[in-house]
Parts: sequence; structure tokens; C-alpha cells
Amino acid sequence: MRLRGDRLLKRTLGTLVGIGFLAFGIFSAAGSRGVAPAVSRDRALWFGVTLIIAGLLAILASLTANDLDNIWCRPPRRWPRRDASRPPQGDR
Repeated sequence: MRLRGDRLLKRTLGTLVGIGFLAFGIFSAAGSRGVAPAVSRDRALWFGVTLIIAGLLAILASLTANDLDNIWCRPPRRWPRRDASRPPQGDR
């Protein structure tokens, strides 16, 4: 695994999203002790663990992936491509 330095803005924003997941996961897992019912404690703990794992994966993927457009959403095409072999279609 190699750290990549291209597309720095998208990599930084992805890393910040991962840090946010980590922070919220740690808060949820640590705060699960203060919740009264046992079922709520268990849910809060495992929700926190899930967010911690998601945060670690987001940071790892943001810093090491070749093509970030496959991870963080690629913007949709603005206009459809016109094909010369097809006749233009009317409104649908």
C-alpha cells in the first residue's frame, strides 16, 4: 500500500469524513455506558464500533486508492453524449 498525493482536495475531504466517523463512533461507544437499559447500551456500543470501522476504512481508502471516483461519488454527466449513428429523439 502506497500513500498517494494526487487529487489532494478529494483525499483531504475523504479523510475528514473518516475522522468524523471515528469521532462519532468513539463518542457513541464511550457514551454507551451511561445509557440506562441494557438493550440501548448494546446498540450504542455496536453502532460506535461500526462507525469506528467505517471511519478507518474511509481514511485508508482516501489515502491509498488509485481512483477516488470509484469510492467517493463521481458527479453525473451533465449532458448526454450525442451519437452520430442514432437519429435525434423527441421529448419523452
